[in-house]
This record gives sequence, structure tokens and C-alpha cells, in this order.
Amino acid sequence: METGKYINDLLSGYQKSLIILTANQHKIFDHLEGNPSSAEDISNALKLSLKGAERLLNALCGLELLQKRGSLYQLPANIASYLTSTGEHSMNHWMRLSSDLFPIWNQLPDFVQNGKMVKRIMDVLGSDPERMENFPDSMHEKAIKATEMLANELPLEDARSMLDIGGGPGTYALEW
Repeated sequence: METGKYINDLLSGYQKSLIILTANQHKIFDHLEGNPSSAEDISNALKLSLKGAERLLNALCGLELLQKRGSLYQLPANIASYLTSTGEHSMNHWMRLSSDLFPIWNQLPDFVQNGKMVKRIMDVLGSDPERMENFPDSMHEKAIKATEMLANELPLEDARSMLDIGGGPGTYALEW
């Protein structure tokens, strides 16, 4: 890859993330699951501005997460599996946590400058019961994807017991 393009892709990475996180926050993926809709239908159903919804939907098409046929936007089934709250591989909670943590990452320049933690994760999450409830769900979602891979790599067939220390919601212990 050409160096300038590579650096530009890195610099604009947050934009792509914010497009996905915004769509998740406004439940666009859930709305579109099995329900191709126009921008106007989506904006009315989700109480969004038509201009904002249309731009966000087109950006999602540019990221190849949605498809547009005529005036209808649709969410492909294989992508819905990851982006909807009920999908088999749902990353919904992880997307919510990523959005919650964005303000902390935005303080990285201050931390690098003075070495002092500006805001801790629990300061952000602990002030909102819904965010705090989402935290273990997002940890579970992230861990569930790793359990199968680890189970295939670790020789556990002769194990008779397991001690789960610091395992968050107990995902590894539950899965193994």
C-alpha cells in the first residue's frame, strides 16, 4: 500500500468507527434487519432528521455495511449477524462500550503530556446505570469470540477442574 494512503486511512479511522457507533446508537441496524426501508421511513421510525439519516445510511453503504437498491436500504444477513442486537455474533454491547469509552480515548493527548489519568473508565461508566449494566455484557460478547479459538489451542482434554480468576462475567468458565 502506498504510504500516504496508508497514513490517511489511519487518520480517518475514527470517522468510520463513529459512523458505525452512531448507527448502532440510533438502532439503525436493528430497524433494517429483514426490513429494507427508505431513508424517509427510517428517519420517521427512529425520529431522526431526514438529512442526517440519509447521509449516515449512504456512509454505511460506502463502508459496505448496507446495500442500497433504488431508494431502499437493506442490511445483508451476514452483516446483521454481527451488527444487530439479536444477531448470532452480535457486537452490539461492544459497540455501545466503544462509544462510551470514546471520551476517554479523546483525552490521550493530555495523558501523554502530563502522565496523569484524566478520567477513569469507571468514572464514565459508573455515573450511568445503563452503561454500567452494559459493561459485563460487552466483556462477555468480546470473550465469547475468543473462547472457541483458545479451546482449540489449549490442550484441555485431560483437565478435570478449572479455576476462573478475574474472568469477568465467567464467559470462559461457562463456555469450557
